[in-house]
Amino acid sequence: MPSTISRYRIGEELGRGGMGVVYRAIDTRVEREVAIKILRTETTTDPEAGRRFVEEACAASALNHPNIVGVHDVGEDDGVTFIAMELIEGMPLDRIIAQGPMPIADALECGSQIVNALGAAHANGIVHRSIKPANVMLTRDGSVKVLDFGVAALPGFIPSTTAYLSPEQAEGRRGDARSDVFSFGAVLYEMFAGGRPFAGNSGIDLITSIRRDAPPRLRGIRPETPAIVEGIINRALAKDPAARYPTGTAMANDLDAALAARARPFDAVWRRRAFLVSAVVLLAALARTPIRLGPPSRPLAALHDCGHNL
Repeated sequence: MPSTISRYRIGEELGRGGMGVVYRAIDTRVEREVAIKILRTETTTDPEAGRRFVEEACAASALNHPNIVGVHDVGEDDGVTFIAMELIEGMPLDRIIAQGPMPIADALECGSQIVNALGAAHANGIVHRSIKPANVMLTRDGSVKVLDFGVAALPGFIPSTTAYLSPEQAEGRRGDARSDVFSFGAVLYEMFAGGRPFAGNSGIDLITSIRRDAPPRLRGIRPETPAIVEGIINRALAKDPAARYPTGTAMANDLDAALAARARPFDAVWRRRAFLVSAVVLLAALARTPIRLGPPSRPLAALHDCGHNL
C-alpha cells in the first residue's frame, strides 16, 4: 500500500472486508483524520461501472444525517479507487450481538437510529442494499452510525453476508427500499433473539430458507419482547415486498412508537386524577416543611471530489 493516495496520508489498517480495506488516514488539505476505504481492484475494472459507482457514491455523500457516516470524497488515484469518510471510533454491531441478545431498551434505541438513517436515505432516493450488523457502528457516546451507503452501487456487487439478503436479492434481483427494510428486519430480529432469523448448512440452504421459511417466533425465543416489536419485525420480514413497510421512514414511525410506549406507563401516572390529588396534598405539606434538596438525578445512560468534504 502506498504511503499516500491523492491528498491522503495513509496510516494504520482499521479493517477489511469483501469490498476492500479501510485505513486511518490524514486529509492533508485540511489536516483532518479520516477513514479511507480502498476498493478491491476487481470491483472497479469496468470504466462504466466505475462511473456509475462514483455517481451513486457522490449522491450518498450528500446525505446529512446524524446516524449516517459522512462521505467526504470519492476518487481514483493511479488506478486505485477510494472513499474517504468520517472516522468513527466505536464497535461494530456484529461484535456486540455476538455476545448475545441486547437489552430490550438498547435494541429499541439502536434499531430506531438505524431505521431512521435508512428512512433519510430512502427519502433521497438512495438504497443501501447491504444492511448487516457489520455495517453499523456504535460510537463511544452511544450513538449509531450506518456505513457503506453507495458501495453497493458497484455493478455485480454481491453482499458478503448472505444471511441478511432479502428474498428478491437472493433471487438475483437488485432490490429497492423494501429490500433494505427486510435486511434491517433480519438485523433487528438478531438484536432481540441473539440469533439470525434464517439458517442453513450451506449458502444454498440459507438462500432457500430466506425465500421459503418463516423465522422462529421471536416471543417464543424471548417472551419479554413487546408484542408490537414482534409485529413490526414480522412485517419487515414478509416474503412479498408489497407486504413490507415501503420505506425506512414508514418502519421508523412504528418502531419509534414502540420505543416511546416503553416509557408510557411511567408517564401515565401523572395523568391519573387520584395521583394528582395526592401530589397536591404532598406539595402543600412540603411547603410548610423546610427540606434540603440533594443533587439532581442524572438521566439514564442511554472519481473526483464530490464537493461535500468541507
